[in-house]
Amino acid sequence: MKKTLLLVISLLLIVGVALGLAGCKKNNEPEKPETKTYSLDSSAFNSTAVFGEKLSLNGLKLVEAAGETVAVTDSMVTGADTNSAGEKELTISYNDQTFKVKYTVKFKVVYVVNGTEDVQLVTDASQVVVPQPPVISGKQFDSWDKELPTVLVSNIKITAIYKTLSNKTENVYTWTGNGVINLEGYVTAGSTADFTVADKDGNALSSVASHNKTTNKLTYDLGENDTVVITVNTGSMNKSWNVSRVEKPTLTVADGAEAIGIALGSNRYPQKINSSSTSLSFKYAATPSNANLNAATAPNGQLYIDVLKAGVTELTVKVTNATNELEYIEIKQYVVITPKSGAFVIVNDATEYGIEDIWTVGRENGGKLPALTVSGGTAENIGDGFYNNISWKTNNSNVTVSGGKLTLAAIDEDPDIVEVRAVFGYKGVTFESAPMKVRCVYQGINVYSYADLRNETVKEDPRPIVLQANIKDDFSATNYEWMRSTYDLTYYQNTGATEDKMQIKVLMKFKDDLYGNGYEINAHNATLGTLDSTGKPTDRTLFRGPLNFVAMTQGTSGGAISVKGQDNIVFAVYGGVTLNNVILKSCDLDSIDGKVDLTDLNYAGTTVEILGDDVTIEYSRLMNGRTVLRVFGDAEDATKEINLYVKNTILKGSREFTARIGSNRFEFSESTASPYLPGDSASTKDYETKKEYNKFTDAQKEVYDEAYINTFVTFENCVFEDAGIFSIGLDAHFAGEALKDGSKWFQGALVGWKNLAKTSYGAKLTFKGDVRLYSWKPLSDIDSSTLMENNLTSNDTSNQMFVNMKFDVKVLVENASELESYSNILDNIGGVNYVHAGIAFFGGGKNYSVFENLLDGSFDASFSEYNVKLSELKDENGQSQGYLQTAAGDEPFYFFIYNANNNFTYDRQQSLDGKYDVLRK
Repeated sequence: MKKTLLLVISLLLIVGVALGLAGCKKNNEPEKPETKTYSLDSSAFNSTAVFGEKLSLNGLKLVEAAGETVAVTDSMVTGADTNSAGEKELTISYNDQTFKVKYTVKFKVVYVVNGTEDVQLVTDASQVVVPQPPVISGKQFDSWDKELPTVLVSNIKITAIYKTLSNKTENVYTWTGNGVINLEGYVTAGSTADFTVADKDGNALSSVASHNKTTNKLTYDLGENDTVVITVNTGSMNKSWNVSRVEKPTLTVADGAEAIGIALGSNRYPQKINSSSTSLSFKYAATPSNANLNAATAPNGQLYIDVLKAGVTELTVKVTNATNELEYIEIKQYVVITPKSGAFVIVNDATEYGIEDIWTVGRENGGKLPALTVSGGTAENIGDGFYNNISWKTNNSNVTVSGGKLTLAAIDEDPDIVEVRAVFGYKGVTFESAPMKVRCVYQGINVYSYADLRNETVKEDPRPIVLQANIKDDFSATNYEWMRSTYDLTYYQNTGATEDKMQIKVLMKFKDDLYGNGYEINAHNATLGTLDSTGKPTDRTLFRGPLNFVAMTQGTSGGAISVKGQDNIVFAVYGGVTLNNVILKSCDLDSIDGKVDLTDLNYAGTTVEILGDDVTIEYSRLMNGRTVLRVFGDAEDATKEINLYVKNTILKGSREFTARIGSNRFEFSESTASPYLPGDSASTKDYETKKEYNKFTDAQKEVYDEAYINTFVTFENCVFEDAGIFSIGLDAHFAGEALKDGSKWFQGALVGWKNLAKTSYGAKLTFKGDVRLYSWKPLSDIDSSTLMENNLTSNDTSNQMFVNMKFDVKVLVENASELESYSNILDNIGGVNYVHAGIAFFGGGKNYSVFENLLDGSFDASFSEYNVKLSELKDENGQSQGYLQTAAGDEPFYFFIYNANNNFTYDRQQSLDGKYDVLRK
């Protein structure tokens, strides 16, 4: 009978796990196919691919030892990418084997001459060989239709332009009076040309032109003439050129601005080059003065710009007279390339920013702040002329930036947030960086060491703390304070315990705001740093586990079995405090092969406990405790309501519950073990209340909250990860008959079990925005041994009936999974059962806590709801556990979890991209 009662005690806290973890193995799983071994044959594979074109897998095959071959298909390949040039590697996956294949992506440059294509595959422009245009009878090579870029960014086709020769008179225009006429096609190279020169009236002129047989060009000089006619006689044709003097044209770029502004990453940017002369045709060429861009022109007067790096470039465009290659005009155009959005940022001396991305400084010593420097991203994105065109801009008249230093004038109170921007400006093109935000904390103290931190936190009236460094190695197990436990101490009082037995230890107290700048405060040296090599407490160990809620001592050795209450606290947070952008850890937690052993956290204590009203935790990371976050009430007054608001924060790494929420305010009754709270009655069903709360009107919620809720906790845009048992546990005081008066059971063996059955006021848990519970885990990883601690020894014969009393939740889960309503809770993947440990409402006693779901739906997952009474469960021997109600009470346990049918499964949790993006919302 004693064994039965002790098992009842041990299951009080862990039964919630059993309910949330129940499930069964999927049947009719197909057998795995026989494993075959293959080798890769790539002898016929063309390892050269064309930029932008689909990579051909022809010639790739897998060969099995017996001769079977398998052609490689797209579904077997990853890494087949032709969106950039260079050497690459693809991966072939088949039959649990992988193979690597190297290939090279090249640009395709095609020269088209008289309809014939010369195709060249190259990785950069320097490898291109420009073909010599052939001599074509009756035609004269004029130009290529586009320039070869100095930097290739895509495939390109360049076509030779020929003009057809004829006997017709051709007009040639000149503004200098000097020029050349290309006789190719009319006169055989190396021979003497027979030509005449006349004025516009047909009178012969001498010494106006001469022929160079080597270049086969005729040079002319109009002298005093405005027009001359040059005629070449070839026997088969007579060709004349009317050479006329015209006014020198002017050229402009269509944009009209002093500089063209283009954003890095933009597509090719076209501009039209306009001429003031309608009688002339032109050839174009463009040359950048640095490597910020690549410029090319087309015969239609179009200027094409491909941007490469942010910066300033003076672009020179050479426009040549199409009929007189000696004459040209150069125009200059400034091109300003701005960085991609987000690439141009400001950084300073701080090595951390954390989640919030605001740099915080304490202002206890005047107005000077550390120097600022400008960064525009990586060197590949920033080119010439960028940094030397930077100016500064702030949103506050008390802030100045000079010589890279930010100065804040000495004023009585600081502005909330100072924004500083770096502004790029050049010839009418401007671009601002995203703001660097600086929070100036009036009278805040900048803390760089453990000594500074402790000196401030032990003061009666501490100042706001601003971390400027990580604080870890100097923590000491001798620096702590005592505090009387705020939980139910009835068991200790019943057994006549002295006051010191009802105390817990607090390592550090925060009574004013803490700004972390993304830095870490880690108490490892004072917690796990004093354990022995087996992970057990030594004489120097600060924390040795929680106080007892109830215990039973058995045998002459003094051993006991106990259920735990409040634990020691690493960081205690009091009313009105804000924890901003800080990492708070009870200890380090080492990972082996990607997994951590949560049993290391048995003596790590509670990482953060909230002991006052109006507390905010934002942009922070709370990590690695037996419980990570505990919220039960005010340190002095259990009847006082408290509010905690947690936003944009990670809560990770708990031995038991990541967040444990409840109330220290209880109602007791002499007549019943589980009394209703004042104003409630038997007509109210707690389970139905929890189900219907989200359907209440605001007025109904206000009435319920006022009557029954003492603790209000809101999570907005938060992530829960690596929960030992459940992500969130909403406590309820146990209220079984054995707790009401244990003297009626087992001939008085339950010493101190009197007036322990009570009803606690509820907690309101609210989810807003996007809250993620990354709580899928293998069922085999569930370890409930800390919820019932058994230190009885086998060498004491009086302990034999209890010494082997262990509770294995996994066994209970497998039995509970036989309940039809739990068949979809476990997700079986490859023969391994996985379970989601979400939100658990404790049963036994009445639980007035509620869950207000205000999520915005951006995360595609919804909770499933379950409730169960203890009487529905069986132990490992198949025996009903309805007797648990004797100690725990009659009310059901209740759960919000994801099940195997949810959109968010274990597989999705493992492969989810951007799993922490929610913290930036």
